[in-house]
Amino acid sequence: MKKQIVTLIMAGLLMASCKDKNAKKQETVTQEKEVTHDEHTSQNSLDWAGTYKGILPCADCEGIEQEITINEDETFSIKKTYLGKTKDNKFTDAGTITWNKEGNTITTITKDKSKTTSYFVGERKLIQLDKHNKEITGPLAKNYILNQTEAK
Repeated sequence: MKKQIVTLIMAGLLMASCKDKNAKKQETVTQEKEVTHDEHTSQNSLDWAGTYKGILPCADCEGIEQEITINEDETFSIKKTYLGKTKDNKFTDAGTITWNKEGNTITTITKDKSKTTSYFVGERKLIQLDKHNKEITGPLAKNYILNQTEAK
């Protein structure tokens, strides 16, 4: 019985050693998963083109009624009426807009490039920013929000 067990073990070892040495190594194929960054920004996700209205604070009048129309071709027109003033109280301007690299803020630039104003673009609203492109804070902050009245 011992001879049979030894013979079987020897046969097994002999067969294992006869393995094809030129056999190709098994290659592990790993598929790289393509990572897609689906970055939603105001610029590519919201219906930002349209008309926005609001009444901004004013130091020497009752408020500035502002209406700004932003067009899909990245142009704008703006109308301002100084409330409580009767003489020279209406102003209009136009120009182009540019987007920041994050795609969430526009800057309006008048045709003569003399005035720029930045706005954070939210869902159906523009929030006017300060001269450092930061959101205005304090008790009057809510007065710097222009709501969309008409989408284009």
